[in-house]
Amino acid sequence: MLWVNEDGSIAQVLKPLDAEYHANYAEYLPGWIVPGFVNAHCHLELSHLKGKIDEQTGLNGFISKLMQVRNDNEQREIAIQEADTEMHLSGIVAVADICNGAGTFDIKRNSSIYYHSLIERFGFNGQLAHSILNEGQALLAELGKWPGNMCLHAPYSASIELQTLVKNHLDNQSTGFYSIHHAESEAEIELFATGTGAMADRMRNLDLIGEKFPFAGIRPIDYLIDFFPRDKNILLVHNTFISADDLEKIQVYHDRLFLCLCPNANLYIENTLPDINKLWESEFLITIGTDSLASNHQLNMLSEIKAIQQYYPAIPIEELFRWASLNGAKLLGIEKEKGHFSQGSKPGIVHIQGVDNTQKKLTLESYSRLI
Repeated sequence: MLWVNEDGSIAQVLKPLDAEYHANYAEYLPGWIVPGFVNAHCHLELSHLKGKIDEQTGLNGFISKLMQVRNDNEQREIAIQEADTEMHLSGIVAVADICNGAGTFDIKRNSSIYYHSLIERFGFNGQLAHSILNEGQALLAELGKWPGNMCLHAPYSASIELQTLVKNHLDNQSTGFYSIHHAESEAEIELFATGTGAMADRMRNLDLIGEKFPFAGIRPIDYLIDFFPRDKNILLVHNTFISADDLEKIQVYHDRLFLCLCPNANLYIENTLPDINKLWESEFLITIGTDSLASNHQLNMLSEIKAIQQYYPAIPIEELFRWASLNGAKLLGIEKEKGHFSQGSKPGIVHIQGVDNTQKKLTLESYSRLI
C-alpha cells in the first residue's frame, strides 16, 4: 500500500504487517500500479506528421518521405500540445526528446512532464561542423534553464569533425548524456561494411560522399566508439541490427551505457525488431522509447511494453516495467525522484487496468492512466 502526500511524493510504502497499515482507509484500485513511465526517446516536434508517412518503407524510404513533409506547418503546435497531453494522461512523467528547432520549447515549459531536450546535430561535411555546432549552441541558449544538451543523429550523418565537437561539448557539460540512433537498418550496416547499398546511393545523390564511402569495412559502432564522452551516460537508440560483436565492443562502457528499444517504430519503419532476448541477456541497462508520431500510431509506453511482451513473452513483466521507468530515470539522472516507489520519491503513479493477474501479463485490453 502506498501512503501518498498531497504533492504526489511517497510518504511511506506499507506492508500488511506494518503498524501504520490500515486497509480500511486505503483506496483499492483493481489491476496494477507502477511508477510513472520515462520515455527514453521521442521526437515531439514531428507530432504533426502522424499518418503522413507510409509504413514499412525501410529507413531510406522513411527518411526520404520525412524530408519532404517535415516542414508542413499545418496544425503543428496543436499536434505537439495534443501529443504532450496524450503522454501525460497515459502515465509518462519524463521524456528524452529530440529537437531540431525550438518549436516544442514553450509547450515543454508549461508541461506537467519533465523534458530533457536533446538538440540533434547532423552533417557529414566536416567543413560545416563548426557552424552546425554553433546553431546547436544557439538553440541551447534559447532553451535556457531547462534540461538539455546536444546529441548526434546517426553514424551515417555525423562527420568525424562533428563527432569531435559534440564530444567536447558533452565533456564540458556538468549534466546531460550522449544519444544517437544506432544500427537501425540493414542499409546502415551495409553502408559501413561495404560502402554500397541504398544508403550509400542516397548519400552520393546528395553529394555527401564521393565514389567511395571513406569508412567502409567496419561496423557503425566502430565509427562511434572513440567519440563517446568521458563521464556521461551513453544511449544507443533502436539497435535493431546490433550484433554480438557490437555488444562485446561496448562492454567497457557497461556501467553507463543504455540501449533504447522503440519496438512499434521498428515495426512501422522496417517491420522487424531487435533480438531483445539477446539484449536482455547482455545485462546492459535497457530503456524504452516511443519515437515519433511520424513513425508510430501513438506515444504510449504501455503499447511499447505490449509489443515486447507479444514477441518476447519470456521476459518478466516486472523487468519490462523496470525498463520503462527506473532505467529511463537513471539515464536522465533523475532516479532519486522518479522510477520507483520509496519514501520521499515523487515518481508519479500509473494505474494499469485490464491485466491478466494469473499469468502476470498485459492483455489487448490493458490500458494505463496517471493518477
